[in-house]
Amino acid sequence: MQKANGQQTPNILSRWYSPARSLVFFCLLIILPTLTVGLTLNMVQNNLARDEEQQNLDEMAEMTAHMARLANPETYFQETLRRVCDSFRWASSTEDIARPEKKDILELFLFDSNGVRLAWPDGESSKRKMSEDYIQILLRLRKEPDSSLTRREQNIASTFSGNQATVHSLARSPETLVSFQGLGMRRYGAWFELRLPGNMGEGHLIAWLNTDEISRYELADNAIRKISQLAGENYTFAWMDLNNPDKTGVTGNLRIREESRKLLATEGMKSGFRLNDELVAINDTPEGIRLIGSRHVSPPPPLLLHYFNLLRMTIPVFLLFMLWKTVF
Repeated sequence: MQKANGQQTPNILSRWYSPARSLVFFCLLIILPTLTVGLTLNMVQNNLARDEEQQNLDEMAEMTAHMARLANPETYFQETLRRVCDSFRWASSTEDIARPEKKDILELFLFDSNGVRLAWPDGESSKRKMSEDYIQILLRLRKEPDSSLTRREQNIASTFSGNQATVHSLARSPETLVSFQGLGMRRYGAWFELRLPGNMGEGHLIAWLNTDEISRYELADNAIRKISQLAGENYTFAWMDLNNPDKTGVTGNLRIREESRKLLATEGMKSGFRLNDELVAINDTPEGIRLIGSRHVSPPPPLLLHYFNLLRMTIPVFLLFMLWKTVF
């Protein structure tokens, strides 16, 4: 009896050994490739997430750079004046072109090709004789750039612009907003040549920009509002005065949290970085206004999620099949 039991036990083990070995083999055949594919997909998903994050930061850096140009008086009004000059070409009359900015900020003088003053903007032609004499000096200096001003021309230039040297500065740099800070004046000037409406031919525009009248905060608000309209709801834009961090503005009637305010006011920050679950890009103007753009980090591409869903459907079926084959 004991001998029979001893023989039966090895028979049972030998009968199950081969199916068990096959089951383990096929399990390893599934597990190893599954782990390999899973790890590979995880690496690919992380790389794709990093690439997308960097692309978003690069895109936001371009946005904040554009905001900085809009918030900087020099670049903003340079572009404003250029757009005004271009708009004359397509207008039917000068009256169709509105004043781009308040008179105490931007003073404008329009002339025909001969330097005769035109009643624009708003039918205005103040300082007519003085402005006409000034444009004639500019036109002469364009032909004779190395010539000196006569005593009369010096008086005209000083009276009209505040400093006789402005006429040389504008003559050397047409189509450009020129700073007169080097002359001890807190203002800019520009001289543009343009195409007047209809058959009026060529014309000239002289502009004085009074920087004391410009609100840096209004320019910053205008900058973040314009970019927000173009960028969409995924982005939040803000500005901060680095000289007074309590002065801020944010799109969407939001507010900057106190801990974020302290961090964003730090000098020497990188232009783009990740803050918790947000991507942040910054750009500073020469006047000390920091322009900020942010958005939530995009979720990674769901490669692993799709892969796990596929495994949930296929592995149980495969294991049942192998178990059935082993038993029967």
